[in-house]
Amino acid sequence: MPYNWNLKNVKDLSGLFADCRALTSINLASITTYNVENTNNMFNGCWNLTTINGITNFNVGSVKYMYDM
Repeated sequence: MPYNWNLKNVKDLSGLFADCRALTSINLASITTYNVENTNNMFNGCWNLTTINGITNFNVGSVKYMYDM
């Protein structure tokens, strides 16, 4: 079941899932991200992550920092 995350006031998602080795898939389709400025290391260390659904809905228009996302 997808989660409906409202992150409209969040500016920093850096390291949100970092080193989450158990994460194998994620659905970003319902995540509101239009104010996010920093996604550095968001998925860094997620070695088993193979599927990111809804990535085309992930709004990166305000992102300034995306190193090692």
